Amino acid sequence: MYIATIKEYLRIDGIAYYQAGYDSDINGFRHRLNFTVAFNVKLTGKLNLRTSFDCQYENRPVIPITKFIYSLSNGLTYSF
Repeated sequence: MYIATIKEYLRIDGIAYYQAGYDSDINGFRHRLNFTVAFNVKLTGKLNLRTSFDCQYENRPVIPITKFIYSLSNGLTYSF
């Protein structure tokens, strides 16, 4: 996990996972990569704006779908 504080009001969090395994059904290896990065902007003492980007890549998906899936989300977080 990577965390960087750019300024006192901006923080970046990121994490990446790599997974590999042998699949006897295809007589080969499957590889998967997951990546998440989030930007947190402090608006007030208790309110933050959060933008998150998540993506996943599989070289041989078990279900025949696209190999690359991603999402981008925005939200507000409140700390009590």
